[in-house]
Amino acid sequence: MEIIRVDDYFSCVHDKKQARTPFRILQQTEGHRRTAFECVDSTIIFLLEGSLTLFFDNRINQQLQKGQMLLLPVASRVEWEAIREVYAIVCSFESREKLCQNFGLSRLLSLIGEEDENFYPLAINERLGNYLTLMKNYMEDGYYCPHFYELKLQELFFVFRVYYEQTELALFFRSILNKDIFFKDGVLKNYAFTHTVAELAHRMNYSQSGFKKKFKRIFGQSPSAWIQRRRAAVILRELKENRKSLKDIAYQHHFSSDARFYEFCKRHYGKAPGAIRKEK
Repeated sequence: MEIIRVDDYFSCVHDKKQARTPFRILQQTEGHRRTAFECVDSTIIFLLEGSLTLFFDNRINQQLQKGQMLLLPVASRVEWEAIREVYAIVCSFESREKLCQNFGLSRLLSLIGEEDENFYPLAINERLGNYLTLMKNYMEDGYYCPHFYELKLQELFFVFRVYYEQTELALFFRSILNKDIFFKDGVLKNYAFTHTVAELAHRMNYSQSGFKKKFKRIFGQSPSAWIQRRRAAVILRELKENRKSLKDIAYQHHFSSDARFYEFCKRHYGKAPGAIRKEK
């Protein structure tokens, strides 16, 4: 179906295709293999068609079939292979403490057993399927208002809250649920406002040694390595989105010179920033 008020749509500064929204369509041909990448945000794959095999750093392999969804936690490294041609909706979101205003995710902790798997594919039920069909239509129609999709993200978590059992939700969200959920949330909310591990530890009221030890236990890597990898992922996304100039990106990420920014891109991506932008 076509967008009716075309002039109004294109005159709105927010309704642009290049605007970043929580949702996107993923299509992969049979046999295509996605090289390893790190999830900048928590990410849900809703597989509407096809079959995927996902490979994780900790050597867990996970099959995902048509009509299933899977949550990939923030900072996880994953690659996948399309066993059959894939059509999926991918939803990325920052760490959240609640499904809705009256239901905190921490309430699900007591339902998780030690023997439960880290990753738990969950069936897409009828109500969620209806929701995803609408989302597919909006995106295929070319509607990209970020404010609209933020509201749809809230609706998604209401659908989870109302149409799934708590035991199912506990297993599905297990990879982002633990007794240190508030520490993880604190890191995700504060790291962008700091430039060093010392600053981040101070902002979260930890000593550097205590912060590094706890961070390593929860995230499975040192804070400096995590910050570098996350910074690299954010910069790469900004280079590909083409919404900011190269100078703006370098300035906002506190590079002291264009040469430093160039060296960073060559080290992390193997290419100059201009070459990465031209690829898009």
